[in-house]
Amino acid sequence: MKTGIIQAEPSVDYHGNGAVSSSTLADMRVAGVVCPLNYYVRHVAKTAPRKKGAHFNIGIAAHLAILEGEAAFDAGCVMQPETYKNEKGEVKPWHNGSNACKAWAAGAAGRIILDREEADLILAMANAIKSNPDACALTIGGEAEVTFRKEIAGLVLQCRVDKWHPNGAPWHGLKHPLIVDLKTCNTLEQFEREFYFLRYNVRAEFYRLVTTEVLADLAGVPASELVPPTYAFVVVEKTVPHRVKVYTPDPESLEAGRRDVHADLLTLRECRASGKWPSGTEGMHSIGLKTWQLAKSDAANDAAMAAL
Repeated sequence: MKTGIIQAEPSVDYHGNGAVSSSTLADMRVAGVVCPLNYYVRHVAKTAPRKKGAHFNIGIAAHLAILEGEAAFDAGCVMQPETYKNEKGEVKPWHNGSNACKAWAAGAAGRIILDREEADLILAMANAIKSNPDACALTIGGEAEVTFRKEIAGLVLQCRVDKWHPNGAPWHGLKHPLIVDLKTCNTLEQFEREFYFLRYNVRAEFYRLVTTEVLADLAGVPASELVPPTYAFVVVEKTVPHRVKVYTPDPESLEAGRRDVHADLLTLRECRASGKWPSGTEGMHSIGLKTWQLAKSDAANDAAMAAL
């Protein structure tokens, strides 16, 4: 397994090498609560089904189109025809249940299949980003899909940066390295609401940890002597009007993320050493009504008592 900074590493190699990434470490928790068992069934025993869905394909295709360009998009995606010919030679509207359509899909050779509506959506998002000067500069420039990997405290950690700006963003006065993370969402307001629940601050801090450690290794200095890279989310809406916004996590959010990253890595290392993967639900647990539920119950009972 290569370590350091790796350019153009195939996606299958990155995802299949067993190193700990931000997304795999996220499985140490369920709904924000520590649950090593969830990590175990997904990444050790591998008995849990892999996460998949149409929105994953849209995200991957958008990354190809926006971050890597037309050639990468054409190589990784294919347009689904609108019609097909059946056994009688009749032209029919495309139907994924037909044998002819199934045969065509099987010949797509692992490429992402997009229908016209999905392709138009990706084009609209790409154009929206181009129309936003800050987002355009961050996604057009820099190096795409750069892998950073290093063994840290007995664990091999890795991250795959959407766009890497080693010299920062001079047009913004940022002289230190910059990480760009492209995200799609239904609305910007939804992204802001879900920022905490999706633990994007933890993701940002994991990336900053790994990249800083690798850069320090290459420079031959302690990681504490380097300024961690700036982390920027470029977020584009999947819905009209496809607004685009660039976010950088504030220092308090990053510090909270740093604590979670270190806590989860420590727990993971202990679980690997002991072979024990608790669910976090062991023991007896109290359950009861929330304060507002108690108040509502009291009000209802008071009204009932008054009616007697």
